[in-house]
Amino acid sequence: NVRQGIKPQDFKLPKRFEASLTAGPAAGAPVPPFEQLKADYYVAMGWDPVTGEPSAETLEKLSITA
Repeated sequence: NVRQGIKPQDFKLPKRFEASLTAGPAAGAPVPPFEQLKADYYVAMGWDPVTGEPSAETLEKLSITA
């Protein structure tokens, strides 16, 4: 994604994913804010949540040279 110029802010969910489910076991449960989930995901993967670039530590763990 970084090589192609895709940034974290380019990832959006469709509007229908913003509303709580109306049926099933999760009916009525609040939907967590996507932006926070996305930022948490990037941090867990070892990527910068603003730029989407992998951290130096992540590159080192994967034996990738920049």
